[in-house]
Amino acid sequence: MRFRPKLARRVIAALIAALIAGLVSGPADIQAGLEPGGQLGASHVSRPPAAATPKIEATPKTAVVNQAVVLIGGGFSAKSVAGGTGSGGRHQITGTGSSTITMGGTVIQSPYITYPIDLDDGGSWVAEIIIEGNSSTLGASNLVFKATDTGGASASASVSLTKPKISLDDDESRIGTNVKINGVGFPATNVLSPNSFRLSLTYGSNNLTPVTPDTDGEFEVTIIVQIAKLSFVVGTTTVGGAHV
Repeated sequence: MRFRPKLARRVIAALIAALIAGLVSGPADIQAGLEPGGQLGASHVSRPPAAATPKIEATPKTAVVNQAVVLIGGGFSAKSVAGGTGSGGRHQITGTGSSTITMGGTVIQSPYITYPIDLDDGGSWVAEIIIEGNSSTLGASNLVFKATDTGGASASASVSLTKPKISLDDDESRIGTNVKINGVGFPATNVLSPNSFRLSLTYGSNNLTPVTPDTDGEFEVTIIVQIAKLSFVVGTTTVGGAHV
């Protein structure tokens, strides 16, 4: 097919217009022009690929207070986006201004997180966060983490919190026999956390020896049945940090 120069220019303009309008898809590659003899040649015309959508994966997806959660971000601001504050112009999550990670709308601060968090050339990052035990987390069922980098990219992820619960290995037992108490969903032991937690157990009118949950927030205690009906109360005491 042969086109006059003016017509060829119109065809090329139409191809570019189609590109802008998004009528074609795929990698951006425009090769169109007049070949010898006035013939128009065009190999492939398409629009640029869409920008990556920021997203965060949280591991584990179910946790307890005082445990560590790893957030893995992808599709955030790539090095090609202007304004990076990190090495070589890469973006970061600095912990200042709007570039932070929040938990339930509150900015997470040291020592429960370490800033700055560096992004790689493609906008990926990893951060470890300790779930602080406070009035917002103790008794909560779900936590939402939101991260925003220095390029303005933002995404959220949620983590479910295991509900504290105690159970007995035997619902009926005679006075003088042993009964095992099992607890789950309590604040965990974490050597990286500034806080540690002890549980006070009350059996009837008796205060039992305080226990410390393990790294999964679980505990196990064996007692001797002393009264006809068992009744337990569990309380949490925080030691260290700002919660004493």
